[in-house]
Amino acid sequence: MAQQTPSVCQDRRPLRYGQRCGRAVPTETGSEILRSLSEQIFAIAAKRGIHLSSRYVPGRENDWADALSRFRGTSVEWQLRPLVFESLCLRYGTPEVDLFASPSTALLPLFLTFSSRTEAGGPDAFTEDWNSTAVVRRVVPVVPSSPSVGIGVPLQHPVCTTPSVTETTRLEFLWGVLSKRFTKETVDKMLRAHRQSSVRQYESCWKRFQDFLRRHPSMVISEDTVLEFLTWLADSTNRAPATVLAHHAALSDPLLLGFNIKVSERPLSLLRMGIRAGTAPHRAQTPSWSFHRVLSYLTFEGVPLEVCHLLQKALLLLALATGYRASQLAALTRHTAFSSISPNLTSLTISPSPAFLAKNEQADDRIGPLAVPSFLRDGSFHPLCPVHAFSAYVEATRGASPGHLFYNSRSGNPLFPRSIARLLCRVIENGDPGHAPRAHSVRGVAASLAFLRTHSVERVRDLGGWTSTSSFRTRYLFHSLSPTPCVAMGTPPSIPQGPRGRHMGGRGRPKRKGRAT
Repeated sequence: MAQQTPSVCQDRRPLRYGQRCGRAVPTETGSEILRSLSEQIFAIAAKRGIHLSSRYVPGRENDWADALSRFRGTSVEWQLRPLVFESLCLRYGTPEVDLFASPSTALLPLFLTFSSRTEAGGPDAFTEDWNSTAVVRRVVPVVPSSPSVGIGVPLQHPVCTTPSVTETTRLEFLWGVLSKRFTKETVDKMLRAHRQSSVRQYESCWKRFQDFLRRHPSMVISEDTVLEFLTWLADSTNRAPATVLAHHAALSDPLLLGFNIKVSERPLSLLRMGIRAGTAPHRAQTPSWSFHRVLSYLTFEGVPLEVCHLLQKALLLLALATGYRASQLAALTRHTAFSSISPNLTSLTISPSPAFLAKNEQADDRIGPLAVPSFLRDGSFHPLCPVHAFSAYVEATRGASPGHLFYNSRSGNPLFPRSIARLLCRVIENGDPGHAPRAHSVRGVAASLAFLRTHSVERVRDLGGWTSTSSFRTRYLFHSLSPTPCVAMGTPPSIPQGPRGRHMGGRGRPKRKGRAT
């Protein structure tokens, strides 16, 4: 069935050629180009059973055709804005071939153009095999930058010369960036700059940043993006100011090395103050479990003491007597250079392995050994004496390797931080069931008891290894604790009060300036 499609023109000469089916008009010399083009058009139409007719429309009534006819010497090719293209490459990786480009619009050294063959292939990107990895995975779509919207090829997964932000871990991203500038050996040493605990924390922050970018796929990574991410953390996830700054610390190296982005200090400071102004002051919550009941359980009155009982007793009493974290307790050894008992068991001098760095320690600023005094009653050891508990446990496990202090009473394997934290929780749960305790609260109890005995925040700061007193006051000071018969952070239950609460067994740690962490 024949179809009829009107052809709309605004020039009378093509109209006359159309009306004569390509034959020249007698009164004109004619145009060979117009004649040939008309013959081709009508030949195609006749082959497909299409009937064409022409009519004239004045230019003032045919706006679209009139606008197209005014492109005099102007290219109608488009390209991505260079800054937007650079940002996309930083986020998704740098492609290798630019499809549907020309020498004047190509954004990459390798490109395919319609009219001629290039180093990448061609001519015409549509003639290439898009199922081959050489093309499909290296595609840059040509999208108009302004003012019109054109049609481009969807962006495929490129072969990245810059690592992808949303698809790699933080260390993988840093490796991809640094390996372009430094040797493999140098990069390996650079990536070992942080402890494993910091690496895990930074990786968790990196994953939250990736989730934020996936929720906003059109967002371009910039300083504004980072500040918006930090604001989202504070508003949507109710993170504390210190936690928000920890996320910024985790992103600072990837942003600087991969994107050359460094958040200005003043906007970051204002954001921190704004978050803090809208956050209620934090106060440490006193543990719900009864500390007295737990200590009463540790006496094991009327119970034949086995290795498991000695382990529980020594672990909790040493955690109180030192105020150490679970990671520090796991780093304790049996070597006499780091765990030595004085004659007559009057004190225990203890420190973690020198190969271990605590949370706020630096290689050139270590926490010194802690002297834990014995707890005596009527001239004999109190059932809750940490020195006696330590000695009894070491004697019961004499055949264990000196590389660790605490070992699993069943398997004989050394206890690592998570196992120690679980065991502390189990001891508390056995002493006062039904409270879902946290192992880290033992450190808060020890610090609070030490403060009640010394009345010196600075002294407790040095004993706990904090960089400032605010960490202790806001996160570890339990105001409702009552005096308890146990050694806490090197302080016995009753000590002579001198100037600023000085007593035996201090670490002698110098005061450091810095932000609390």
